[in-house]
Amino acid sequence: MRIPQLEFQRQTIKQIQLQINLANRVATANLTSEAVNSSIRANARVELTGQYIADATIDTQAIPLQPLLAAYAPAQAAEFSGETELHVILHGPLKNKKMLEAHVSIPNLKLGYGSNIQLAAVAPIRLTTKTGSLPCNNRRSVEQRPT
Repeated sequence: MRIPQLEFQRQTIKQIQLQINLANRVATANLTSEAVNSSIRANARVELTGQYIADATIDTQAIPLQPLLAAYAPAQAAEFSGETELHVILHGPLKNKKMLEAHVSIPNLKLGYGSNIQLAAVAPIRLTTKTGSLPCNNRRSVEQRPT
């Protein structure tokens, strides 16, 4: 399925391409699109028998945060700046959520408000869960940068 352009909550999502296949009791899905001046890719594979073993990924390029804030808080958006990037991996049995593993990587996170507040992650932020909890693997993740 292809959708050239879709408006959703005052944001434009472009070049949506979704391909879903069902064969031999396995479902696969691939999604690509462009939103907020960034590309987004998602892939998934799910066994349709037994424990419903799933493997899924979501990857983005750098995502500017100001347009997202403009959709929800337009009055503050002009003073806000920032960007992030996101990579997610999910693996495990969908029938047993306690056995699901998720890995989230945010290699880039920058936030700013006006000219006085500038924050940035000093290292990639990594989150991993194997039992339903989500500990952060970074103790010193954000620093304030002088303006």
